[in-house]
Amino acid sequence: MKKSVRKDASRVFFVALACIAFVSSHLSANSPKKSIQERSQEIEQTFQTKINELESRLKVIIEAEQRNKPQTESYKGSGYEHYLSQFESKKESVKDLSKHHNQYKQEAIAKAKESAKAYNAENELAHLEENVGKISSGFLSKIKHAKANLRVTPHKQSLSAQTPHAQSTKNSAKSIYKEKIEWILQSFENELNEIVSGAYNAFSEHLASIYDKK
Repeated sequence: MKKSVRKDASRVFFVALACIAFVSSHLSANSPKKSIQERSQEIEQTFQTKINELESRLKVIIEAEQRNKPQTESYKGSGYEHYLSQFESKKESVKDLSKHHNQYKQEAIAKAKESAKAYNAENELAHLEENVGKISSGFLSKIKHAKANLRVTPHKQSLSAQTPHAQSTKNSAKSIYKEKIEWILQSFENELNEIVSGAYNAFSEHLASIYDKK
């Protein structure tokens, strides 16, 4: 009888050990998931904060440029040629940079997807993608609105009634303002893409830190 009791007790003990091992293994498996979810939330919050700051700066700059529009449009002669050339050059420069920013963004997204697939974190990445996309869309809509406001407003006096010099001066000045604003807006788009890249890179880096792989 005593041997039977000891045998049953031993069996219960080993079953208990097996249960503890199973629970420990389960908790260990879930721990990385929780860490990924928490880190994703932090990334989203940081992303939102940076975009809010970007929107605030864009608003201040555009409002300042609108107030200074008459002065921008007042350039004449060689002054006009100089400033137009300057802003055209700046705009082309940021356009070239935009290609690199877009490339870096696509590379960051691809790396995040690859890491998520390797470490079974695709759901977490999908959630991050959705929120980053929504926040980005809101900011891009403001860029689009600012571009729409660049449409040239017709002058009260018809162009045919103006002197050639007046026509040239007014049209040229309008072009300077447009080039300047387009340069500013493209710069902000580049900055947005840089922030997006940072969010995806942060996600990939966190996965690597959990699983000690790169």
